[in-house]
Amino acid sequence: MMKETKKYVPTDSMRTNPLSTTHGGSTVEVYFKEYSTVYANIKSHKAYVNKILASEGASNIISIRVDEEFVYHK
Repeated sequence: MMKETKKYVPTDSMRTNPLSTTHGGSTVEVYFKEYSTVYANIKSHKAYVNKILASEGASNIISIRVDEEFVYHK
């Protein structure tokens, strides 16, 4: 069980994919040392997680959870 961290939830206006503003899909939570970021309405969570892990800041990621299942842990 992870300790409770501060959660950052981007607003719809901050999201870049129009599909992420439509209801449905998974919730992906990315955990860093001091906080986590929650992305809702992810339609293709596997592709989304792969994109996150390939990003420039991926080395700072501690774990990733999709809905209630952890799919990545450093």
